[in-house]
Amino acid sequence: MARGGGGRILPSQRAADDTTPILGEGIAIQTELVTTENKSLDDKTRKNYRNRIKEIIEWIKQNYPEYIPVGVKDLSDEELADRVLFHWTNMQDLIYPGLNVAIIKAFISEKKVKERAPNGEILILTSFSHIRKYDDAIKWAAKVSKTELPRNYYREMDAYISAYEKEYAEGKKEGKA
Repeated sequence: MARGGGGRILPSQRAADDTTPILGEGIAIQTELVTTENKSLDDKTRKNYRNRIKEIIEWIKQNYPEYIPVGVKDLSDEELADRVLFHWTNMQDLIYPGLNVAIIKAFISEKKVKERAPNGEILILTSFSHIRKYDDAIKWAAKVSKTELPRNYYREMDAYISAYEKEYAEGKKEGKA
């Protein structure tokens, strides 16, 4: 497949055969593999990501409780014990397939404001890197749980995060950072 332009080939762009069953799929694999896979992120980052997901879930409980039964799940004992999933102190997780991007954008829209004036004007914006890490946490958690986010999540969040980067840069010029 000619792509032109060079650059990284994303997994979704690779030629692959997903119809053939994986040979020996049920064979138990030694734990050295898990130890190596865990090196992709250090514990500090994984804890940070899990804490961010917990923060999102708590916000959803307060603001959109009707989303909890369809968008949040209680973790099983197997999931809590899984070292790759690394649920840290969380007892719940988001359900990543079908994740409602509007809920996540609403959460981030609230988190992006660090301080408001009594009249509602934004005085201080949260740093772009801090806001971007919520999106990174969701993408990482979906990846380690071997589930896929909806395509519109990527489209809409990438556009939203990019727009916030510009908003933050403008706010920084105005002394709101």
